[in-house]
Amino acid sequence: MKKPFWPLTILYFGAVILGIYGMVEAYQQKNDFNLFFRGVLVFLWTGFLINRIRNHVKA
Repeated sequence: MKKPFWPLTILYFGAVILGIYGMVEAYQQKNDFNLFFRGVLVFLWTGFLINRIRNHVKA
């Protein structure tokens, strides 16, 4: 339980920043929904992977 999680935290915040960046880019490019959904999917997928890794390390 006391293992350091700072690499996962950096990855998580990186995913959040990438998702927000994708949304801003999509808004600036006249509603490019492909880029918007790509950013959302990357954000959700990275969160899912980090959750799996965190549960695996805990066990």
